[in-house]
Amino acid sequence: MAVLTELEKQKAKLDAARFNPAKSIQHGDKSVVNRSATDLRMINADLNKEIAQAGGKRRTRQIRFITNRGL
Repeated sequence: MAVLTELEKQKAKLDAARFNPAKSIQHGDKSVVNRSATDLRMINADLNKEIAQAGGKRRTRQIRFITNRGL
């Protein structure tokens, strides 16, 4: 698992790529081509989860029950 500061740097780079119209990113000797904005959103959600875990934050869950009288 990566260190919190590394994850935050990755998230900053991802946000820059997400709002940049370029479809490919070159980092060192690696090149990554993004297929869609949906892929970037999914990666962003995964990074947010990893950052929360590395920071010691628990995942919050909320359950709602909606009832009515059946009329």
